[in-house]
Amino acid sequence: MLFNRPKLIITTLPKNKCKPFISELVKQRLIACANVIGNVQSMYWWKNKITTDAETMVIMKTTNKKIKGIKNFFLVNHPYETPELIVLNVHVEQKYLEWMIKETDNNE
Repeated sequence: MLFNRPKLIITTLPKNKCKPFISELVKQRLIACANVIGNVQSMYWWKNKITTDAETMVIMKTTNKKIKGIKNFFLVNHPYETPELIVLNVHVEQKYLEWMIKETDNNE
């Protein structure tokens, strides 16, 4: 039985910062996989005005035990002053969960 629950993490990044940011998360085995969705238009309140930005949305797959490391990575490396870090509990097929655990395990 596997106890390491899967997580989806959602964030947005500037297009030019996306690939190095995600590559480092994969390299450090903090995430197993990421889906990069380009041409996202974000509209939000920022410093007392409505702001619109072109961004890239990233959906990352990881395990529960990697969340703390990902949060620390975001605090140090995310280019935004207030980075979006949404963590969702999800249910995945058993073989995919086993793959995620294997790919985020640092004990190769």
